[in-house]
Amino acid sequence: MILNTPKLPNVPVPVNKTLFRHLWMQTVVVLVFGTAITLSANSEPAMDSQDVNSLVAASIRDCPSHENLANGLTDECFESLNRVFIDRSLWEENYLVYYLGNHPRVITTSLNPRWTKLMVAHNDIALTNGPTWSHIFDGKIRARQRLVENVFKDETCRDLLHAAGVHLDLASRCNGRELFKYAAYLDVCTTAFNRKKTLAIRTKTGLTWYEHGLDSIRKFHHDAAFQRAADLTRQYVHTMWVFEQCRPFKVRPFRENLTLRSEEASDDFLMTVYNDEMQIGHDAALTISARTGNVWALQSSLPPFPSIKDPEYWEYLLNVNPILVHRWLAAGHDGMSLSKKEQFSHALEIYRLEHLHRPDISFDEIMIELPFDAQEKNKLLSAILGKDANGIDLNFPNELDEALANSNERFVTIFPWRVSHASISR
Repeated sequence: MILNTPKLPNVPVPVNKTLFRHLWMQTVVVLVFGTAITLSANSEPAMDSQDVNSLVAASIRDCPSHENLANGLTDECFESLNRVFIDRSLWEENYLVYYLGNHPRVITTSLNPRWTKLMVAHNDIALTNGPTWSHIFDGKIRARQRLVENVFKDETCRDLLHAAGVHLDLASRCNGRELFKYAAYLDVCTTAFNRKKTLAIRTKTGLTWYEHGLDSIRKFHHDAAFQRAADLTRQYVHTMWVFEQCRPFKVRPFRENLTLRSEEASDDFLMTVYNDEMQIGHDAALTISARTGNVWALQSSLPPFPSIKDPEYWEYLLNVNPILVHRWLAAGHDGMSLSKKEQFSHALEIYRLEHLHRPDISFDEIMIELPFDAQEKNKLLSAILGKDANGIDLNFPNELDEALANSNERFVTIFPWRVSHASISR
């Protein structure tokens, strides 16, 4: 989706300020648009965006010129790009950022709203044995469609759409992992169609939006022009590679009653005729997958809000992925159940947990997606410490830990679904 727009418009719209601030700050703290200089999906050191951009630059020597890429990839180009992208994290390219003049535009994923509510972060990319493009583009989409259809016909599995908690005993029967792959396939393919449709549009000047983006970067972003142009080229080429992977689109959309249409969707009419029905199949598959406890689905789903309505789900998520729970609560997505001070305590807990594995992490990196400015941050920390926090350097965890240990108040983290508001202490 293009932010603030329910359907693809004829012209791009300005980026949501909160999302752009997040993406902009990612470049400042070296997370970079769409890639991470941290850990890969297999918890090994990942290449930074410049390394990936260099591979893309080398690979597109086998490709048609940029203006012809939208017409299709040659076999040599496709195989070359395949070697670059196929084993990378599925979530690294969730945001495509380009410019019109000095104004950024962001195209997010088309079907999954999780990535606009809570941005891609280290906790997502570093997921142990997380999903890569090879899991989605494995040549099994037609067989997977038949499997998903059978799952939707199974009343026990279908009941998970309205169930509470997590049901590990149904993971095998309801094929949780395959449901995730199916939902992800729908999302990445629909997203690629949307992005291609936007970036390949020719304006009155004769340039495409992609070419306008490169032109704008050259004119208005002198200091960062090389990096941003390389990032945009990577994202554009990646879009065309995904689009090619999805062709021909061998998927039959689901109706509201979760029965299949008799005909397959065509590439040409996917975004006009079948877009809503692609959303139906995506949402149902991802929801059931998460309810079976599939870790990929739990990581990429919107959890049930407010959390007090489904404490079993949240307790399970806290057990398997505490950082993700703290991220949701620190960002204030649980409604009015937590005060600002309580939200901030979750941010501190994220920092503490992340630092166990990433000693060089800065608190600013944690704060990117959180609704606190610098003044409010200092005020909240002072309230938690029970004293003025001006002398505390938040980029040194040991100093912060010592301050919290010696604070006048007991540092607690509140979980709103625990009705008694019992708290846990570090």
